Amino acid sequence: MDRDTLMLIAFCAFLLLVGIRLKQQLTERKKQNRPLDVNASPAERVPERSVAKSRIYRRRIWEIVQLLVVGGLLLYMSVVLIGDFNRPVSMQWKEIFLRCLIFIVSIYIFILTWIRVFKPKNKQNTEE
Repeated sequence: MDRDTLMLIAFCAFLLLVGIRLKQQLTERKKQNRPLDVNASPAERVPERSVAKSRIYRRRIWEIVQLLVVGGLLLYMSVVLIGDFNRPVSMQWKEIFLRCLIFIVSIYIFILTWIRVFKPKNKQNTEE
């Protein structure tokens, strides 16, 4: 495969991860603003907790996969950028600028996801 094709695939995967994350944040905001159903019986409310635990588990797995994908993109982009700057031929500034931009945004997403996945547990939330 050509190097530009690999970059395009990596950038598309990156955009997919960003889009999925934005969708998750949007659904979380909608759930927070939704009023509680007063007429629901206690039996109907119990399955929501088990569903919430499975969602948390799936989300944690997804965040770990996201960490691996963005980490791989970071490794790939660092090698490409080092090669671009060491090349004695004339540089194409548009490509280098876009590669640097992808690299910087990938670092930002990697750090935020790392903090979210490996942050210490809050004891107050686990007791409830």
